[in-house]
Amino acid sequence: METTIIIDGPSLVHLAAHVREFKGHGEDMFTRFVDYLCCNLPKGPRHLHVAWGWGVSARRVEANAGYQGVGYDRALADSDGMSSLRKLLVAVGAEQHEFSGAESRDVVAHLCKQVEGPTVVHSSDRSLLQIVDDATVVRDPYSGKVWDRWAVRDEFGVDPSLLADYLAFCGEPILGLAGVSGVTRSRIASVVDERGGVDQVYAEPLHKLDQKEKSKFAAFRSTAQANRTVLELEHLEEVETTEGAYDEDGIRSACEGSSVEAKDLVKLVRTQGFARTNDASQLH
Repeated sequence: METTIIIDGPSLVHLAAHVREFKGHGEDMFTRFVDYLCCNLPKGPRHLHVAWGWGVSARRVEANAGYQGVGYDRALADSDGMSSLRKLLVAVGAEQHEFSGAESRDVVAHLCKQVEGPTVVHSSDRSLLQIVDDATVVRDPYSGKVWDRWAVRDEFGVDPSLLADYLAFCGEPILGLAGVSGVTRSRIASVVDERGGVDQVYAEPLHKLDQKEKSKFAAFRSTAQANRTVLELEHLEEVETTEGAYDEDGIRSACEGSSVEAKDLVKLVRTQGFARTNDASQLH
């Protein structure tokens, strides 16, 4: 069965543009993004999808007035490099997906629900670790770490399905979410793992906590519930899709003015199955 690759576009673009230690080489965002795809996607045929979304959810802002999104550089959305990148993705046969006003993590989650079989999501957004299951893993483009369900549990002490509840109490700096003070992360993990979520935590008295911890949890209730709303992935009924189709001239055109060698990229696409094409024979 072919592997489905889902790229969190804004996450990868932001890293390629601003983080020098990012796992892609080159001096500009376009080159570093392309280098990452060439060097870090598995060889062989697979379905390549890129999720876009630079918006800020109104529902999340309603829950937390200070919420401003994941923190990606939204100016990149309208840059020349972005225009070239999107043209290139079409030319290598990738499918691009977006929904007006949506955040890319919600588009990624939508795509994961639509596909079957092994799926690898490339994103640095920790909130996406909640989609990890037996078929889906998340690869952090910055560290290279691959998160399966066991890695998530080892790191956080809860299953992926409870990660949003765990982070609701611990906080998540990249989303601007504060955590409960005076309670250790291991203690939080124990409570969430036993109770099963934010609402369940407050459904009955917390007998295993000392009085100080109980007071901290009680005072944090409304914040935890708001944090949970920000962290949970939103349901999208549908997304807009731009189909890709293998086009060597399109690859060359998109690479003009960059340090990406179009001829090398064409060779890579043809010999390694970089992305799905309309004519599978072109990949051999």
